[in-house]
Amino acid sequence: MSSSLPAQSIAETARRLSWKRHVVLERNTESDDWGRAAAKPEFVEAALALQDDVTIAYFTDCGVFVASVVHLLGLDPDFPVRETWTQFAHVKDSNRWETFVPAGECDLLPGDILVRDGHIYIYVGEYWSEVDERHYRAVGASLYTRPPSGHHLYLTGKSSKDRSSDQPFSVARFHGDS
Repeated sequence: MSSSLPAQSIAETARRLSWKRHVVLERNTESDDWGRAAAKPEFVEAALALQDDVTIAYFTDCGVFVASVVHLLGLDPDFPVRETWTQFAHVKDSNRWETFVPAGECDLLPGDILVRDGHIYIYVGEYWSEVDERHYRAVGASLYTRPPSGHHLYLTGKSSKDRSSDQPFSVARFHGDS
């Protein structure tokens, strides 16, 4: 399987399951179902197909979003559904994924997964959102506050709303079985 075909499929599927614009919700830590009504129905369906146990803001979980894309495409049946540290360890140890720390955006290809302990999202290449009149280059979710939608691209440090670590992101690029 060529690496460009799965990457293109990852990017296309991620965009199909997420809103083009940047969607922000009021922070809610009380509801397991939080974000369901604000998420695209296609994502809700894909996320529910992963497991029946909907807990802790399931529909705003960045890991659930990325896992939904990976599982929907059938790329890696062992890709964990939640917990970014588990997902990060999985891609580093799997022969299906190449991982590296990018020097800059020039090292990214649409379909690359950006992951570190605490956050995970997908680089899809630049696109324009007519709704909020902005350019985006990634899509992702954020626990308690964002269903899958347009995501600001950053490779190191934190965005203003990121509560994850300060470590740089690693790229996880799918290349199939070796």
